[in-house]
Amino acid sequence: MPADIPILNLDAFTFRDVNGITILNHVLKGNNRITRPHKHDFYLFFLINQSSGSHTIDFIEHEVSNRQIHVLLPGQVHQWHLNKATTGFQLMISEVIFQSMINYLNFSPLFYFRHPVLSLPEQRFRIFHHEFQQLDEELRAGRPNLDIIYTRSKLIVQLLGKDQEAQFEIIQKMKSNPLIIRYTTLVNEQFREQRSVAYYARQLNITPNYLNILCKRFLYASANELIQKRLILEAKRLLGISGKSIKEIAYELSFYDTANFSNFFKSHTGVAPKAFREQL
Repeated sequence: MPADIPILNLDAFTFRDVNGITILNHVLKGNNRITRPHKHDFYLFFLINQSSGSHTIDFIEHEVSNRQIHVLLPGQVHQWHLNKATTGFQLMISEVIFQSMINYLNFSPLFYFRHPVLSLPEQRFRIFHHEFQQLDEELRAGRPNLDIIYTRSKLIVQLLGKDQEAQFEIIQKMKSNPLIIRYTTLVNEQFREQRSVAYYARQLNITPNYLNILCKRFLYASANELIQKRLILEAKRLLGISGKSIKEIAYELSFYDTANFSNFFKSHTGVAPKAFREQL
C-alpha cells in the first residue's frame, strides 16, 4: 500500500521566498525525475523555455515541450520526468496571497483543472519570459520591493488568464455566466459533504432544472455529472497516493460503506478501487 501522499509547501524551499511568493530560476541538475507523486499547498506556474519529457497531473499525462506554461492548483497530484537541459522558471504563490489576487481577475482558478498546460506562440512566450525574469531579478535584489513583486505576480496570472481565454472557448462561455463559476467553485469546496443538485441550486437561488440547463449549455454535462466527476477525481487521488484503506477513503468521501463506494467508483471508471490502486 502506498505511503501517505507528500504535501509540499513553500517552507520546503529555501530559495528566495518573499511573503508567500517564490520563484525558481531553473538550471535543473540530475535527471530531473520526480518518481513519487506529490501535491502542493500553493499555486505553481511553471514557464518552460526548453525541455522535453512528461508531466502527469491528476493521472493525466501531458507532453512537455518548449514554450509552455504548466499550472498546478493546491491539492492537485503530479509528477514529472524532465530532461537534464530543462530551463525555465517556477513561480510559486501561497494560497493566501493568490486568493487576494483573484478578486481582481475575471476567471476562476478552477478552469485550470481543465487546461493545466498551455502552449505559447513565440511572441507571447517572450512576454511571459520577460515578466518572469523581471520578477526573478526583483526577488534576488538586496532589498526587494514587495509591491513590485506582488504586482508582477498578479500581472503574470492575468496574462495567463487572457491566453487561456483566447485558446479555449469553454473558458469564454464559463466566464460569460457567473452562476457557472459560482457553481463549480461551490462543488469544489463542498463535494465531500454535499452531492445534491438541489442543495447547490438553493445556494445559487435558482431551480435545479435551470442549473442543469446552464451546466449542459456551458459545460456539456449535467450538474450531477460535475459533482460525480469531482468525487471520482478525489477518489483517484486518495487511492493512488495515500496510505489510507479503501474503507477509510469511503468514509472520508462520505459514502455509507465500502460497498457503496466501490460500486460508485467502478460504475464511473470501469474498475474497482482495489484494481485501480494495484495498476498504478
